[in-house]
Amino acid sequence: MPMKHEPTLLDSTARKVPITYEQLMKIVPTGLKDEFEQIEKGVRLPDLYRDITFKRIFDADMHPERAAALFRLIFGQEADILSSAKNENSRSTIYTKRTILDLMFSLKSGGYFNLEMQAAAQDFILRRAEVYTSDMILMLYTTRRGEAKRDLSFTELKQSYFVLLMKESPEVFRDHPAFLHRKQSLTDTGIPIPDLVTVVYIELDKCRKQWEEGCCPPEYAELALWLCAISDINSPRLKPVLMENPMMLSIMKELADMGKDREEMSQMLFDKYEETVRYSYLQQARNEGIREGEKKGRTNSILQLLSELGKVPEFLSARICEEEDEGRLSSWLKLAAKAKSLEEFCESAGIEGSD
Repeated sequence: MPMKHEPTLLDSTARKVPITYEQLMKIVPTGLKDEFEQIEKGVRLPDLYRDITFKRIFDADMHPERAAALFRLIFGQEADILSSAKNENSRSTIYTKRTILDLMFSLKSGGYFNLEMQAAAQDFILRRAEVYTSDMILMLYTTRRGEAKRDLSFTELKQSYFVLLMKESPEVFRDHPAFLHRKQSLTDTGIPIPDLVTVVYIELDKCRKQWEEGCCPPEYAELALWLCAISDINSPRLKPVLMENPMMLSIMKELADMGKDREEMSQMLFDKYEETVRYSYLQQARNEGIREGEKKGRTNSILQLLSELGKVPEFLSARICEEEDEGRLSSWLKLAAKAKSLEEFCESAGIEGSD
């Protein structure tokens, strides 16, 4: 009989936070605890770019006008958003890995609008976007309830839209001065190919920097306020400007209300704590990997230099490979470079033994 799965503190499969908000506040790092105490006091708002807040604020069933406003500012056209399309999926086989999209909206035109938020820079972000847009195309070519397959045709597929908001600029975009990038498909002969999904990549950190420095393109002035709010709604410079916008004011009020809701605060704190711990583990593993790589590099260099003096005895090779002290390995590397024989190296390094 299989063992029952018990959710742990960092169990991503658990649907609910396994411990209370009060218990979490006792174990989270000081910085995180201070941040959430400020939210409780109303001094700070929950970050808008976080998964739970982002999906709540732009929920199409509750606030379709917010996503519609963002759509208009990005694409320069009105969007009639009908509802959330989170329960609609393309047909796939049992071998297909399912994509989890942040916010998918059904448009009155018959197309879709997908709004994605990426908090951390990813080197594979363009490939991820290709997978997401491919899934959107399959959704366009999938029958909905009440439709027959014969009603689907290539000529009737409706234009859809994909926006990827990136809080941190990935390397591929970093050196370009623009913060908004519209994807275009061209043949090698320069012929434009119309895409079924219009794709836009937006760098939030670059937009915020340009807004703060007063060099944001004037055609993006209103859009920049939205993007800056998503990136850092607690910015002291930004808050007074946002409060002059009725829709932004309603968003700020809703975020403040979320800060008073214990259940939502618990979920936000748990998600951020989980992310912090996971990052800590990854950073620790990365540092250990770097140290191990440096040690291996020194060890190989020593053995390579000694091999030029003759066949390295097994006892000597084993002694060098088992050494953990980085300082000693560095010293041995210098000795190996100067030694005229294996015997001279062993004597200078203080290594004794024989095969």
